[in-house]
Amino acid sequence: MGAHDVARTAGRWMILMGVGVAALAPVGAVGQTGQDFYAVTPCRLVDTRHAPHKDVKEPGNLTPSGYPRGSFAGGEIRSYDLTLSSDCPGLPSGVGGWSLQLQFTTSGGSGVPSFLLVWPYVSAGGVGGQTVPANESTMLGYADRWTANSAIIPAGNDADGSINVFVQNAGDVIVEIDGYFK
Repeated sequence: MGAHDVARTAGRWMILMGVGVAALAPVGAVGQTGQDFYAVTPCRLVDTRHAPHKDVKEPGNLTPSGYPRGSFAGGEIRSYDLTLSSDCPGLPSGVGGWSLQLQFTTSGGSGVPSFLLVWPYVSAGGVGGQTVPANESTMLGYADRWTANSAIIPAGNDADGSINVFVQNAGDVIVEIDGYFK
């Protein structure tokens, strides 16, 4: 890094910032595996506003037809196997992380912010194999107003690198992918 570069670690990822340029570089175990970033045409994986998707992992989130419910209930966790997406075919299994674009809104007019949390799927423990990490959030959302954020999420420990999504208050979520690390 040059004199104008700043390095900051966030979990297992390092954000390198130079003069007008920002780049993500893996840190620690992820960096040692020699993973490369693969850009993909941006594609919508999850959109709870419309017809539900069939990519949810947890049986408790499914309707009788086998599709997940639409909008999230407050405090709900859903697990998504991104490699099963029929809307974004060809995503590989065995990835190290996902580059995602997130959008989030809550319902109701309280004006109080609510948080969305996205984290790697864990194959054991908690609700349906998942426990919401304490004191973390990926982004804040507000009632009846969409908020957007980009996030690099390490892949889960299952073979497909699934992710979990949690919303504090009831609302809708959109998850789009623009790349992955492998």
